[in-house]
Parts: sequence; structure tokens; C-alpha cells
Amino acid sequence: MQGNFRIVYVDDSGNARDVAALGWIEIDVRSWNAAMSAWKRFRTQLYEDEKTRIPVDYEFHSVNFIPGRGNPSLLESWNRQKRHRGRVALGALDAIAQMPGTRAGAVYRETRNYAHDRVDLYRAWLHRLNEELGATDSHALVVVDGDGTEHAYRRVHRELPEATRRIVEDSLFQPAKDSHLLQCADIVAYTAFQSVVRAPGKRFMWDWFRSRLPLAQGPTAL
Repeated sequence: MQGNFRIVYVDDSGNARDVAALGWIEIDVRSWNAAMSAWKRFRTQLYEDEKTRIPVDYEFHSVNFIPGRGNPSLLESWNRQKRHRGRVALGALDAIAQMPGTRAGAVYRETRNYAHDRVDLYRAWLHRLNEELGATDSHALVVVDGDGTEHAYRRVHRELPEATRRIVEDSLFQPAKDSHLLQCADIVAYTAFQSVVRAPGKRFMWDWFRSRLPLAQGPTAL
């Protein structure tokens, strides 16, 4: 991706005891329409499949969806069977891997103070992204899951040196429920976190990140 403009959708995952993680998808704006169309095809297929029937506008929130919380499907019988969730989540990762002009990635660090370390991880990631953009003469806009009250992320953007800054504007906040592509970042972040923390109860997810996103960057300790 040389000399282009990118939109980076990023979300966090983790827990207060072990690991803070960030996951993202990065899209060349020239491929944005094709990437969005590919994801919507996947979501439409989930709705039209008579065995699944998950509406296109249902929020794909991994921490709830994958363990079996909520009622994503219009079929009560589907909702009551947790084993169905993994199949859909794997399909989502496959869809992300195949989205045109899109790359996925994740970073993490061990933590004992999640609130602090999450912001510090975002800072380290943002500076690395800025350097990578400079090396390819590119620019990017970063979209973050949130309601705009996370002022720490804005401050991190303003720490970037003006002379070499390649990231346009502060972080742009949008609720994930209103953004299909932030929901993609959510599942990337959650599966990256599970591949690192390796919780016994989530053993079935340990290899998802590397097996389903083979060209992804990370998850990398940062």
C-alpha cells in the first residue's frame, strides 16, 4: 500500500488481570466500497440462511456473541445452541480475510492496570502506525469504537510530531453498533486477545487469529 489514504478501524479487548489488546482492520479508501460490499454480503447471507436468520443490523459484539449471550437470531432454537456461535464467528473472520484492499492486525501487552495500559498501548501503536505511513508516503484516518468521551485517545493523537504526522485529525469516534467495519475490528481484537491470554474456557479460539487471518499483522507484543 504505497502512497495511499487509508481508514483504520480499531477496537480494544482484554481484561484487568492479564492483557490489553487492540485489533484493527485497515482499508485503502480506493477499496472501501468493495470491502463494505463484501462484508454486507456476508451479513446478508446470515440473514437469508433459513438455518441462521441473523438480521443484517444486529450488532456483532464478540464478547457477548461468541460466549452465547443475547438473541442474535430470529430463530429461538438457534439462539439456545451456543455451538452455532463459533461457526458464524469463523465465517466472519473468513469474510474479513477476503475483503478487498483490507489488512487486519493486532497488538497487545501484559497489564496490571488496564485503564492506563490500554491508552499506553494505543499510544505505542499509533506512533508505529505513523512511522509506517511515513515510510510509504501514505496518510490515514483512525476510527475508534466509542461515544467521544475517551479524551485520552485524542490527547495521544495530538502528541504526534507535526513535522512527520501522517495521521489525519484526532481519533474519530463512532459507536460500533452503527458501524459494520468497527464490528469487524471488534472480532479481530477479541480473537487476538484470546490467542494471547489462552483462557482454558476459550481453548476453541486459541488458533483462530492465525488460522483464519493468515496475512494479519500480529498479534504482536508492543
